[in-house]
Amino acid sequence: PLDAFASFHKFLPPYMGLEADDVSYEAFASAIFAGASHSGQIWNHYAGWWEQRHSPNVLWVFFEDLKTDHRNQVRRVANFLNLDCSDAAIDQAVQMSSFEFMSSAEHAHHFDDHFVRRHIMPQVGLPAELKTRISKVRRGGGRIGERASIPLSVRKQLEDK
Repeated sequence: PLDAFASFHKFLPPYMGLEADDVSYEAFASAIFAGASHSGQIWNHYAGWWEQRHSPNVLWVFFEDLKTDHRNQVRRVANFLNLDCSDAAIDQAVQMSSFEFMSSAEHAHHFDDHFVRRHIMPQVGLPAELKTRISKVRRGGGRIGERASIPLSVRKQLEDK
């Protein structure tokens, strides 16, 4: 969850039209947990699923594992779903879930959240057509280990959630 929080901190301000470093980790955590974003409830969501982690119908897939062992994680998901996939089908799933595929000019519009932005932006007083500076599929996004940049006070706040 700490890496997810670091990623969210890098993603949400630019998504809302700010510069990436306009909001400190401390201010971001305070705003999120004070209800500035419905996304602040993500920690309760994670905790609820974590309680179910041993249930046979729940599979946790960690971003770190996807980054280090993408193909085997795709195979693991297929096995969990009881899908008998050929190596070619696994290869295709790996290719279609790659950064290169999802960020390509041909496919990026499927992952850019334009439908969400049209709804959210007017609610926060911004024009629906405001150009985004960031996408969920973003160069420089998706790094492992960014939790190290989170101040201890914010880590404590996250652990207490």
